[in-house]
Amino acid sequence: MGKQSFFAVLYGILSISLADLLGDSTDSIFGSIDKDVLPMAFLDLNGDQRTDIAVITNRSHTLTFLVARADSVILTGPAFFSSNIECSVPDTSQSIVSVIPGDFDGDGYNDIGVVTDNSGYLETFILWTNQVGEGLLPILDCSGFHRGISMKLQPTMLDADGNNIADLFGVNESKKFGFWLFSPNRTEKPSFHPVKRDDETGVEDFEGSTRQFHSNAFVDLNEDGNADLFITRENHFELWKNVGNQNSDPGKPNFVHHKNVHIRDCSGECVIGQVSFDDFDKVKLNIDFSLMVDIKKVNFACIGKTKLEYSFLAGW
Repeated sequence: MGKQSFFAVLYGILSISLADLLGDSTDSIFGSIDKDVLPMAFLDLNGDQRTDIAVITNRSHTLTFLVARADSVILTGPAFFSSNIECSVPDTSQSIVSVIPGDFDGDGYNDIGVVTDNSGYLETFILWTNQVGEGLLPILDCSGFHRGISMKLQPTMLDADGNNIADLFGVNESKKFGFWLFSPNRTEKPSFHPVKRDDETGVEDFEGSTRQFHSNAFVDLNEDGNADLFITRENHFELWKNVGNQNSDPGKPNFVHHKNVHIRDCSGECVIGQVSFDDFDKVKLNIDFSLMVDIKKVNFACIGKTKLEYSFLAGW
């Protein structure tokens, strides 16, 4: 066999093997599960240390879950099975737009926050989980869909008061930014605490001007061991410092306004993209953020992109 023929055959073998490796593996992973679902969040639903998936179906009206199988079963079958746990919104004019797994009562297990949209009217509901045994699927209380929290924007989940219970940050009906603090008492309505800014304006009322969809983040920006709050506005970012146990008022949010980071004014010609956090230079071991900005030049009918980077520790 000539050299060219040998390489031609080798190329064909490798091409077939690569095609097999890169083939559609959906059925081998999900089996006969209905593929008409939209993944919304990853979580450990039953406390077995495996990653499950929260999905929505039925035209975004129903929440259900794909549950990871035990390792011994994965070798002989699909990696996930469809659970019989599901909750549907009581009003079909509502669509589920976000799912937020979190421990909202401090019992050590994930509850499910669900955000619905009804023609721009947002509500957040907490569906409590009742565990029936280690590794067993919990009972999900769908009655939570009858006790909603009205909001202007989709919320960010965080622990705002340091009690290891999930809280929410967002904008209430009165257009005030603040925190909804949860407690171990499931029947107690979460208390709302407006944020208090300490900058040159002293304004507590946030009228609009927060970018949708947001890139708010709960991340340690100054490496003090406390996760801080990063808020995206239309033309600037706000850095909120988590003071942790320095808070002189227990039971209240641990955040104080630290500073603003302004974005160059594009006079309505900028579209601010999502923010990503990492140590991009890998040298100073600092947390930076990268921001994609689309700048549209109407006169030249072209679109350019730029990436902004900012090192947080230099500004603290």
